[in-house]
Amino acid sequence: MIFRDGRFLSNSQLSWGARVCRPLFLLAVCVGLFACNDSDRGSLAGNEITAEARLDLARQRYKARAPVVMTAVWNQQDGEFLAGAQLAAEEINAEGGINGRVLQLETLEEEQFVSGTAYQFYKKQGRYRNEPQFVGTTMAKTVLRNPDITAVVGHSTIPVILPAMVAYNNAGVLFFGGGSSDSRILWSSAGFYFQFLPHDVVLAKTMTQHMNHLQWGKVYFIYEADRHSEQLVELLRAACASANIRFGGAVAILPDTRSNNASTMRMQKSIAALRKGDIDGLVVIANSGLAAHIMRESRMLGLLQPFMLTPVSNPRLFTERVGLFGENVRLVTLRRDAYQVDEFHKRFMARFPDKTADIAASQGYDSVQLYADAVAIADSTDPTLVANVLHYRLTSWSGLLGNYTFVDREVQNVKYYVQRLVRQKDGELTFVKDGAGE
Repeated sequence: MIFRDGRFLSNSQLSWGARVCRPLFLLAVCVGLFACNDSDRGSLAGNEITAEARLDLARQRYKARAPVVMTAVWNQQDGEFLAGAQLAAEEINAEGGINGRVLQLETLEEEQFVSGTAYQFYKKQGRYRNEPQFVGTTMAKTVLRNPDITAVVGHSTIPVILPAMVAYNNAGVLFFGGGSSDSRILWSSAGFYFQFLPHDVVLAKTMTQHMNHLQWGKVYFIYEADRHSEQLVELLRAACASANIRFGGAVAILPDTRSNNASTMRMQKSIAALRKGDIDGLVVIANSGLAAHIMRESRMLGLLQPFMLTPVSNPRLFTERVGLFGENVRLVTLRRDAYQVDEFHKRFMARFPDKTADIAASQGYDSVQLYADAVAIADSTDPTLVANVLHYRLTSWSGLLGNYTFVDREVQNVKYYVQRLVRQKDGELTFVKDGAGE
């Protein structure tokens, strides 16, 4: 039970329950209460401060009942994470905030950083040099210019997450990573990083189990040429070997395949060679747009074997681009069938009628709600105290995507599911639960 706004709420209510909006009465909170005066804050803004100074400032602000400030970072092309985070902040404030403090949510769009000429140039050539380190660090420093920031949620561009995490950790800011399941980030992190996606080992196990349900005896991998995808291929190969599923080969696809004739011809040659082989299924590890391109090219070349996709950040974009070529493709997802998920979709669509309540939206919502609950229990924004709550007191937090439990900063009890893209009677393509093996 957590005390908010003069009443006790259960953990389930705090985590996903429908919010009863009340007039915001907290607008005056922190006006004139913040211990630092304007000149003090002005000297800090725009400059890097030490982790110790940031912690002192956070303690002063919390004691003065000033707003709790956090930042959500995401690439809009990867789904509606920012909108989900915004909805969570609005509902929290409508209930009275965090122990009477307004939750102030800042947002940062990743696209403006990762669309740079140098970053895209090296990415299209299948090499990165130091560009992701530069971009990730620059992005984090942009967030950290605000000395009031106590936590960051999100980041969907995988190559830049590790350097961003290092910058946040050095600044003494909690970071809830929403876009990566890469174990290398966990290995490199300290106590202020929490990974919201299940480990890649869990993903590989889920996919292999479903391949067995489908009676796939031999599989082929098509993957985007980056380090994380290569690591996932190796984990899948090991999982398949343990399940007596044979490895039929693999091909790496450069991100610019859709606009590069040489890359397209290489991919087509590799795929066409599979038509006469004994491959039972193909696994695609790529972003939404590239995965759709691979599917279309494969079907147009006459490849009839079934496909399974690792989680894509934007299923709607994949569906729009692949069209009927993607019918019956299987997609691994975090989406689960639950009452609280359906209720969230209703509230999300009422607030954002022009957006989609996708997985990213659920991640954004869960991230903000979980941080708010942890701060409420700790009664502090001190990152060490909040981290201890996440580890030892919120041992099973009920969210949209599962019951979050953190062991060594890695999420447990959030599971992967498999869906199949089917055509409805009205012709619309929709992902539904795949009943294979049930």
